[in-house]
Amino acid sequence: MLAAGLESAVRLLSGIGRPADRAADALTRLDRTIQRAYGRYGFPRHPGRSDPDIGAAFLLPPFRDAVNEPALQRLIGILPRLRRPAGGLAPGVTWHQDGISWTPETATVAAVFARTGQVARAAEMVQWLADHRTTGGSYPEKLLETGDPAAVAPLAWTAAATLLAIEKLPPDIKG
Repeated sequence: MLAAGLESAVRLLSGIGRPADRAADALTRLDRTIQRAYGRYGFPRHPGRSDPDIGAAFLLPPFRDAVNEPALQRLIGILPRLRRPAGGLAPGVTWHQDGISWTPETATVAAVFARTGQVARAAEMVQWLADHRTTGGSYPEKLLETGDPAAVAPLAWTAAATLLAIEKLPPDIKG
């Protein structure tokens, strides 16, 4: 998220006519550090370990301007290991094996897929989110293995990420 913020700062500073060199240099250094500490290990939760998670999503649109192809391929590759019995995603492959699906993570990955050409995957996730709203129509933070809502609702992160996904889905898929 820091890299996404720095990238936005470069755009903002440039847009208002202020020098953006320091922010751009910091972004370049941070991107190199991310690649060195995380990318070469498959974008794990912890540097040097083999525990990939959805953190790779934050290196991709809509959070970053350009598609980081290795991060996208890693995210696609770990989907089966992130998938939970109710159909949503866990935050990471080594996350608790308790069957709980997390809606913020599912919506975040849907937003990334919608913006990186993975439209069918995005649409499937958006539909799953729609099918698992609370009786009041909001998104819960998580769902039990049975698909029943658990924890807090409404959850703004899930709603915002779902909107980011829906915005980029073709009209015929939005339903």
